[in-house]
Amino acid sequence: MIILISLAPAFFAIDSSKSISNMYGNVQAIESYTQKVNTINLSNDNQKKLEEIKGELSAIRLEIEKSEVKDEIKPEQRFEVRKDIVLITKSYESILKSHEDYNQLGLTQNEHKGLKNNLKELKSFTEFAPWWVILMVSVSLGLGTMIGWKRIVVTIGEKIGKSHLSYAQGASAEMIAASTIGISTLLGLPVSTTHVLSSGVAGSMVSEGGLKNLQYKTVKNILIAWIVTIPVTVILSCGIFLGLYWVLN
Repeated sequence: MIILISLAPAFFAIDSSKSISNMYGNVQAIESYTQKVNTINLSNDNQKKLEEIKGELSAIRLEIEKSEVKDEIKPEQRFEVRKDIVLITKSYESILKSHEDYNQLGLTQNEHKGLKNNLKELKSFTEFAPWWVILMVSVSLGLGTMIGWKRIVVTIGEKIGKSHLSYAQGASAEMIAASTIGISTLLGLPVSTTHVLSSGVAGSMVSEGGLKNLQYKTVKNILIAWIVTIPVTVILSCGIFLGLYWVLN
């Protein structure tokens, strides 16, 4: 989705399957609730965020009002509207998190609930993925596993521990991986299935024969990969972005 939004922001920056008139209604509702917020109990930082939110809401509303039917946004402005929506939702989430008691904001319970519901609806315009993108990702992952399964299986099953992985150890590692991923999904935490599973297998090997049952060379390589991945991807993504920015501008 990041690639699609970058290459075709006029189409993919905002969910085209959703009605812009609904966005207009969400923006108007959020503006109404924002005007009622009591800023006395807000910190200076949150007061600044609230003022920025007002400006971003106004910018979106004015952009939609340029259309006579209030159901379209000019292609060249769709990415700007996306940025405004992202900033609004993130800033409001921060304010609501630090003031969970709606009375502190000067809102009634219904107004507080309405504000959160409209923010959720507004957020759905930017947090989306077309069905064909999900299908392509699923097929790609499936094909990749079908082609490269042997290397994965050999590493997980034979190179983490000194003894071969037993059925009981494999089942235990898979159950731990599945439960960890399930809990992480509910909590919205990013996890890697490979990292979770390899850690589960390492744990099952330790339970079978202690730390001496681990192949430290493989474990060390896995740990190095985990550590190196973040800075390398940061540098690569930064370089690609700056390169594309230079070419396109």
